Amino acid sequence: MYMETPISSTTCSSEELSSIRKHHLLLASVIGLGIGAVAVMFEWTVSLVSKLQGHVIQFFENENYDLSLAGLVCSVVVCGVVGAFVGALTQFVAPEAGGSGIPHVKAVLSHLQSLRGIRIMLVKFIGGALVIGTRFSLGREGPTIHIGASIADEVAKRSKVPAHLKDHLIACGAGAGLAAAFNAPLAGFLFIIEELRREVNSITLGMALLGTVLADAVVQFYKGPDPMLDVPHLGSLPIETIPAVVIIALGATFGGLLFNKVLVLGVVKVPPGIPLWVRGAVVGCLVGACFYVVPPLVADEQFVFKGLMHRTSLEQASLAILGLYFIFKLLLTVACYATGVPGGIFAPLLVQGAFMGFFMAKLETLASIPVPHEAVAALIGMTAFFAASVRAPFTGVVLLAEMTNGFALLLPLLGVALIGYFIGELSGSKPIYERLLEVSREKNT
Repeated sequence: MYMETPISSTTCSSEELSSIRKHHLLLASVIGLGIGAVAVMFEWTVSLVSKLQGHVIQFFENENYDLSLAGLVCSVVVCGVVGAFVGALTQFVAPEAGGSGIPHVKAVLSHLQSLRGIRIMLVKFIGGALVIGTRFSLGREGPTIHIGASIADEVAKRSKVPAHLKDHLIACGAGAGLAAAFNAPLAGFLFIIEELRREVNSITLGMALLGTVLADAVVQFYKGPDPMLDVPHLGSLPIETIPAVVIIALGATFGGLLFNKVLVLGVVKVPPGIPLWVRGAVVGCLVGACFYVVPPLVADEQFVFKGLMHRTSLEQASLAILGLYFIFKLLLTVACYATGVPGGIFAPLLVQGAFMGFFMAKLETLASIPVPHEAVAALIGMTAFFAASVRAPFTGVVLLAEMTNGFALLLPLLGVALIGYFIGELSGSKPIYERLLEVSREKNT
């Protein structure tokens, strides 16, 4: 079998090697800038869809005397129709574009599957914008990562690069997609190394850094340099709160492991004979009802921080309500993901981690244990939850530090991430994306 030899100083002169590296970096620059622009357009489209949904509901409310019933019915119908349309689009155009996209990228880099770049980009952009904009419990990072990998694949094909370089470009594109989604270039770089398992060499290092930084630069040019989440009170951690932090991390860790188990169970138990458009329609109706009746269940991470932290305190928040929010948000996320429509799990995963952080801190408050500020409790919960579920602790720590400008808490976040990671490893369960990839391959055999 023919094996392509990677380019090195033993096969090329120094001048040729320098020229090749410049070409690689040029391709990475094109990919990074392109992904940044697409991510900006994607976020704008999601926002537009969300505004249109609000205007439609408001119109029907104004035309009906029974405001509550009219708004509820309209919300259910809109989300149901969107779910059915996106389900059909996914099923008939590119079924592999459904779900997060990260398992598919991992399969491509392992040479288990191939990318149909144009089709994936079409389904991910249109379908992802519609379902995320109408408040399905899914995240933007999955589509941007998948689109980023697809853009890189198309660039590689048109540039006729060798096979080993093509994998580097696809990984670079995926990392740039994460960086653009969360305004987190360092996390995008670590994602390439830690989650996509790319070896560290001068080519990978240069392309990954250049791609993620340029993608984020485009996003910052559009949105400004502010972090994604405006989180106050992220100062140093008082020593007396360390026991509380450990307890919060343990609770969030087991929450992350529960999330993995329930999510995989939900995907496995869906009868394969049910068309995607039917799944999308049914779950869409559920999302529409939740959007109108219980908005926090379809909230993103920004709503959690603004709504739960800026307007209430742990003393005012009900322990039962926080627990119910966590349980029902988990079930709704599983239902949305099991439909097979495009959308990631990073964002809902972080929301559930924040709910768990609030919940554990509330328990400790009732037990008279000194707790950190609720912002820190939420951040601790998100970090441990992410590490236990995804098993990429350093990516999670840097991602949350960049999202919140919480670098003052870097050491505590690293500690709780390692708690989540090692307990997850000792539990014998697999990281969520590896498990989802296994499920996908089992269904396709």
